[in-house]
Amino acid sequence: MISSQDVLCFVSATSRSLAIVEKVKAHFLGKAEELHGDYACKKDDPKYVFPSEYEMLEYFCSHSSLAQSFYWHPETGETSHKAMVGAHFTADGMLIVSVTVEARTDQAKAEASPLRLGSSTLDELKAVVGSEVGLVSYSVFPKFEDGRDFIAQCKSLSVQ
Repeated sequence: MISSQDVLCFVSATSRSLAIVEKVKAHFLGKAEELHGDYACKKDDPKYVFPSEYEMLEYFCSHSSLAQSFYWHPETGETSHKAMVGAHFTADGMLIVSVTVEARTDQAKAEASPLRLGSSTLDELKAVVGSEVGLVSYSVFPKFEDGRDFIAQCKSLSVQ
C-alpha cells in the first residue's frame, strides 16, 4: 500500500543569519524559486516593501524583534522529491529553520518509513545548521510562541 505523509523537521539555528538560511536552501533544494514579496511580507506597510529577496531577508536578520516566516520550494526539476525549506524569524531574536519533505512509502519497506525519513532528515538538518536542538512532526506544523518556547518544547520531548 502506498501512502503520502509530510515529514516536518525544525531546528534552532545558532544565529539569525542569512548565511544559515542560504546554506539550508542550497543543501535541501538546490536552486530555489524566489520568494514573492506579496506572499512573504506585509504588502500594505511601505516599511516592509523590498527591492529584492536578499534585502528583505537581510532586514529580518538584522531586526531581531521582528517575527516572520518565509518558505521556498525547489525550482522545477531541482530535486527528485517534494520539498520545502522554511526560515522562521522569532520575536525573541532567534531563527528556526525547517525542511518539509513528502514521504511516499510502500508499507512493506521499513527503510522507507516516514519515521526513518524524519529521523534522517532531522539529523541532516542539524548537521547543516550546526545545532543539536530540533524536532520532527508528521503532517502537523508544531506551534511555538518564539525561539525559547521552541527550545523548551524540544527539551521536553527529548529522551533522557
